[in-house]
Amino acid sequence: MNHLSDKFILTCKIALVSKKTDIVNRLKIKRREFRAWDHGLNFWDNVSDLANSRRFKAEEKHFLYLLREIDHALSKISNGNYGFCEETREPIAK
Repeated sequence: MNHLSDKFILTCKIALVSKKTDIVNRLKIKRREFRAWDHGLNFWDNVSDLANSRRFKAEEKHFLYLLREIDHALSKISNGNYGFCEETREPIAK
């Protein structure tokens, strides 16, 4: 039995799904923008490309991390484990 109300868990699930949708959409936009980036032929354009590539990869890595965390939380909701410490199994306060 979960110590959190069904209403609270549903509210959390809705918020997580909404955040996941937002992140997926932002990631799609970032990927589209990166692919559309004008890759120049001179040295400074290449330096700029490298900086943009690194920035994109860092952002992408962060978005993918957030998506994994959200999916993990959603699976805990589905399994009835949401709101419990993974190490001690003790209830976590709201």
